[in-house]
Amino acid sequence: MRVSHKQTLFGIDEICALYDYSNASASELETEGKRKLLEYQTSGTVEVDAHEDMDVDVGDIISARDNSTGTTVTATVSKKVVKVERGVATYSYEVGSETTTKTSSTGAAESSGGGGHAYLAGKGLTLDNYTFNADVDASDLSSISTKVEEARTEASNALAAAGKADERANAANDAAAANAQAIAANATVISTKQDALIAGKNITLDGAKISATDTTYQNATQDAAGLMSAVDKALLDGIKTGATVAKSAETAKGFDSTRTVAITGAVNGSATWDGSSDLSITVEGDSAAASFLAAHPVGFYVETSGANPNNFGGTWTRQPSIGPNTWLRTK
Repeated sequence: MRVSHKQTLFGIDEICALYDYSNASASELETEGKRKLLEYQTSGTVEVDAHEDMDVDVGDIISARDNSTGTTVTATVSKKVVKVERGVATYSYEVGSETTTKTSSTGAAESSGGGGHAYLAGKGLTLDNYTFNADVDASDLSSISTKVEEARTEASNALAAAGKADERANAANDAAAANAQAIAANATVISTKQDALIAGKNITLDGAKISATDTTYQNATQDAAGLMSAVDKALLDGIKTGATVAKSAETAKGFDSTRTVAITGAVNGSATWDGSSDLSITVEGDSAAASFLAAHPVGFYVETSGANPNNFGGTWTRQPSIGPNTWLRTK
């Protein structure tokens, strides 16, 4: 380390401390001054204030920066203090001791080997030549007395509230016990009269316990009664009061389009019809078909080499066979 006898740091970069060693020679003073300077460079104190509105817990690390010097200070939260006064909670944090340090070293102390003295005077304390004095006046005592009285009043109120709560708890316990006894008595009465109870449909009896099974219903259909579905209800609501169903077959004057009616078999004929009047069909006899149908009445089987007897009249259905085509007349 280099030490100059000429000042080179000024302004915010300048840090001063008084080193009083008046009974030392110049060379000894310079040697011991370097040693003391090294001590100052390797130790010191930093003041850190943790604001009350910070949301931190014990063990969290907070940092602060002095933009004018570029110095950053980091501290760990060591204590979180919670204070409740009149139902309002406030929080404060401690990251170390708030101190103002003034160091004074004397030559006599250095030369004797006893070391220097450094003392801190906190709030309400004064330091006078290594002697601490506590300053407590009448206003301080009055403030303390007021706080003690408030604490006593709050404690008394809390005790009274606790007593009332205990009374209510005892009353609730007594009511619960009485209710339990009444339930047990009712169960006994029901049990003694069990033989007089008959379980109906969907009801079961088990000692003093009566259970019912829910009955489920399906939607009504045209074949079975049941509940009305939402769709059916909507249709029902859509029918006006007093509405009647029109009989279309009785009031219709004709078909939307004409129809062709044909007769085939022993007689043949066809005609178009629009439904507006009676239908009249002129037929012509088919002697071959008439003879075929007369020879093969309903229930008769006929075998063909591939011809379809339905073309000659009547109604025929093909039957299973291993030979020629076998047909049965059904109409």
